[in-house]
Amino acid sequence: MFDSLWIEKYRPKKLEDIVGSQEEVERIQEWIIKHKNRDLSVERFLLLYGSPGVGKTTIANIIFN
Repeated sequence: MFDSLWIEKYRPKKLEDIVGSQEEVERIQEWIIKHKNRDLSVERFLLLYGSPGVGKTTIANIIFN
């Protein structure tokens, strides 16, 4: 129980807070901007995949919030 509180307390709240591949974070930011502007050249979906614990759920929560 206490571990989950610590995890939530320090979970990144913005894409800029994510530590890791900045190239991937920039690609996600570009997708979000294009999607918000209804750019027809952008894919209609964003597929997040990877090993457990790499931040897929965190990124999804940031995008939807």
